Parts: sequence; C-alpha cells; structure tokens
Amino acid sequence: MKRKSIQAQELAARAKANGYVPGAHHEKDSVRNVQKYAPKTLHDQNGALQRYHMWLEEYPQPEDLTLRKGLQPLGLSTLRDFFRFYAMSSKGLLEKRVTVDTLLACAEWFFAGFARVTENQFSEDDRTSTYKWIKAVLPAEGLLVNKRRPKHLFTEDDMVNFNTTFWTVDDSTFVHPRNRAQIPFLISVYCWTGARIGAFFSAAGLRYRDLEMVLLGDSSRWKVIYRIDQRWIKNNKDPENIAFGASTSQHCKLLYDDTQYLLALAIADQAIHGVDDIDALWELQIPPGQKELILRWNDEVSDLSIIRKATKAHGVTKSPLPQRTFACIVKSIFKLSGYYGNPTVHSIRRGLGKKVDERYSDVQRSQHLTQSDKRVFGQSYVGNTSSVDGRSAFLSETAQHDHVNFFQSYAKLREPGLITKLPAAKAVAIWRNPELLDLEKRLKQLQDTNATAAEIKVAQRSVSRLYHQLSSQILVQCQQEWVQDRRDWKVQTRGKESPNDFEQKDLSEVLHKLMPEYGRLAKMMISPAVVSQEERKQAIRDLSVLVARDCETLYRPGEEPINGFCPVEDCQTDMKS
Repeated sequence: MKRKSIQAQELAARAKANGYVPGAHHEKDSVRNVQKYAPKTLHDQNGALQRYHMWLEEYPQPEDLTLRKGLQPLGLSTLRDFFRFYAMSSKGLLEKRVTVDTLLACAEWFFAGFARVTENQFSEDDRTSTYKWIKAVLPAEGLLVNKRRPKHLFTEDDMVNFNTTFWTVDDSTFVHPRNRAQIPFLISVYCWTGARIGAFFSAAGLRYRDLEMVLLGDSSRWKVIYRIDQRWIKNNKDPENIAFGASTSQHCKLLYDDTQYLLALAIADQAIHGVDDIDALWELQIPPGQKELILRWNDEVSDLSIIRKATKAHGVTKSPLPQRTFACIVKSIFKLSGYYGNPTVHSIRRGLGKKVDERYSDVQRSQHLTQSDKRVFGQSYVGNTSSVDGRSAFLSETAQHDHVNFFQSYAKLREPGLITKLPAAKAVAIWRNPELLDLEKRLKQLQDTNATAAEIKVAQRSVSRLYHQLSSQILVQCQQEWVQDRRDWKVQTRGKESPNDFEQKDLSEVLHKLMPEYGRLAKMMISPAVVSQEERKQAIRDLSVLVARDCETLYRPGEEPINGFCPVEDCQTDMKS
C-alpha cells in the first residue's frame, strides 16, 4: 500500500508540474461535440447559421427562434419555409437557381451547426424527410435544378499540352522565373499523388521537412527518389504529427519528370546539406558497396515553404505561393492551350483514381488517394462516362477503350487556336448591361455627394466585379460559338485544310534570347525523348539559373552587371543606384 501511495503522489506532482489544475476546465469540458469539426466544416456550418439569422431578422416568427443553448428543433413546416428562403435567396453557379446538391449540403451544415450551438438535434425522421423533400418537391416547383458539372478525367495528353504551352507560348499573365519550376512541379506532383488542391497550400504550404530525398543506384550512377508527406489533408486534425506519404523517382523523360524542378529549387534555396551549388551535386557518389545516399535538408530551411510567392516587385519571398495565384496561372495556360473546359486538380485526382483502381487493391487505392469511403469514391472519383466496353464484354472480345478514354477525357473540350479574349464589340456592349448601368449610376451619385472614400471604393469594386463576371460569361459563350464554327468548318472542308491559327510566341522568343537557359529548357521540357545523363545535368543547371534570376531588369547575354557594376571597363557605373 505504501508503494502505491508514493506512486500516486509522484503522478500528482508530475501532473501539477505540467500545469494540471483539477476542475479548471469544468465549464468547457461539459460541452458536447467540442472541436468535433474541422475549421472548414465549421466555416460552412456558420455560413448556414448566418443565413438562418438573416431569415429571422427579415421574417420574424411568432415564437423566439433565436439560436441559443437549449433551443428545441424547429417544426417541420417552419424548417421547410426556411429552406425555401435559402433556395430562393441563393444564386447558382451553373444556372440561375442553385442545384439540389448545393441545398442538400447547406441543409447538412445547418443541421450540424444547429446541434452544435443548441445542443439539441433534429430527429432522424425530420432530417431524412427534409432531404427527400429537397430532392423531390423543390425541383418540381422550379426552385432548384437537378444539374451537375460534367466530370472529366485529366490524362497524360492534358499534361503534355499544359507543359508544351507553358514553355513555348506567350503568357497572358506575368510568370516569375521561379514559377517556371514551381508550377510544372506542382502539376506533376498532383498527377502522381492524386492530392487534393489544398494539400500543398494550407497553412505553411509544402515545406522542405515534408520531403525526404535519396540518391539511389551505385558508385557509377544514381537517380533521385523522394517521398512527399501530405499533412494538410481532409480530416487530419494533427497535421504536425500525422502525415500521409507517397514516393516517386526521376523519370527518363524530362516531360514527365519533376525531380529536376525540385533539385533546382533546392539548390537555389541552399537547402541540401553539403551541396552549395550544382557542381557539388554532380560530385556526389554513392559509396562503394552501398545502394543509396540519403540526403538531408539544412536546419535553417526545414520549415521554409518550397513553393513560394514570387513577384516582379519583391522577388522571391518566404511566404507560400497563394492557391489563387497557382489556379490563375494554370487556368490561363489551359486557355492558351485551347481548353474551353477548365481542367481542375480534382479532375487530375479522378484521372489518377481510375488508373490506380485498374492496378491496385481498394486498400492500396485508399491509402494513396486518402479516400477510404467506397461510396464517395464511386460518386465523386469516376467520370460521367462508364469505363466499361460493353460491346466487347457482350461479344466476349478483347476490350477496346479508345472510345471510353476520349469521352472521359478533356479531348472534346479542347480546340487549338481557341479565342482567349472578348471581341472588342462584345467588350464594349457589356457596359450597356442594365445591372452594370445601375451600379455605375450609384457610383456617380456617391462621387457627386462627397461620400467617404471607403464607400466609393466599395462601389467601384462592385462595378469591377460585375464587369469581370459578365465578361467571363460572355467569353464562354463566344468560345462555344467559335468552337462550333471551327468544327463545322472542318466538316465543310472535309478535313482537307488546316486552320491558319496564330500562336502568340513573339514575347517567348524574345525571352528565350534574353535568357538562353529559358530557350534551352523550352526545347528540352516538351520533348518526349529519353534524355542522357549529360542532358539531364544541363536541364537542372539551366533551371537553377532560371529560378534564381532577378527579373526586375533583364540584360542581354554577356551584358549583365559584374558585382553590381556596368561590365564596360571604362564605365563601371553602379547599376544598383
């Protein structure tokens, strides 16, 4: 007994030293379901509850239904009246009205948020009947539409088209030299990991400590392999300690490889311990009799984001690249490549999911794609077109999948030469839109009545936002008409004539001359050929030079400042001043 008493005292002392105070969190710990939901889910729930607050504010009910602890669930008729308001006050993305799927998601958020705040749940019968009512009654009344975005699969051809356009066609937006490595690196990583888009953008982004790099081979030749840990994934509540890893190795074709981008970025950041430059990298050898050389990152860059924000004004920063910047660049490249359907990271995930499903077990697929629910995979990770060659199955013949691959892919949503800007007449006509005219009138009134600068700024943003929204909608219509006319023309000419499209490459060709490494890379990175070790070395060397470039001022080759001074011997002007 004495021994137990001493042990208890020791445990109590240890707990006290670590800050334990009995009963200190009584009120907080008495709340059920605390921290049950991820931040994004809480955000969605709060959005649904905010709509409920607005409904109560505009349409007061006979009894007090203000959200509070202890509030009982709403009656069925009141609940459905709220959801009618929700549907009729929302604006759809696919159609004027919102979709059934959207309102079902909002209902789930509302039910969960209501239970979290009031500590009272709607009954299973009420929730189920409400879901059925949303699916059956509201679409019949015209308040909702049963429509979904077409689901296409990102394929190898789409990756090739992206890289070819990225390296050879003039950019529609400014692309910093570092992004010449960062953007294709990310696209490639998404293609083999199948990660969700937020996996490498949440919190601190993709850090060096989230990767392990190893040289694999022998003393005469090695290749790069690396493992990447996804921390910021769905439902991972402890990203600092729990990660989901996947690995890859360098590919024999630069077109499909991403290790050269990673090496170039790491060398530019002085990230690899004991490797200060590209020459030091090539000096590395695997010790005789061993099969690997494990590299490590320098301590000072361990928490540094690999994919970082880089601007013309401020150069390469230490902040992670914003997701919206990545999305903007990728979207513009696909448009320049002729896509009028917008490939997404989720379509990359779907495309990989199909191929993994053909080769691996459900358990292996779930581990790689971090999606274990077979029901969700069947609903969200397959294309709208069946993967089955039904005729071949019926006739017991060898399956043919060329037709399946075409209709599942983005091939039918791409037309080279696609217009990417509104015709001038269409752009001018937008300003005659009644809603835009009303906003401009409101802005003019604020300016004439000496409104505050903040009020005027809000009004200006409203005008700009609506103009860009209308521009995007009309551009999509123009693109669809252009594609139809182009395909009709192909039929009329019996496919015997080639369109005389003009690819804007003037700026790219100038940049290739100003930055010779960029010009060499533009040829190597789009080639389907297997590269030699020397060609790979040259590519990584050129990438290292490119990502480290200061793009504030471009100099012709051989005319760059030397130690900050003019290279002309008789001049020596300080070029930094």
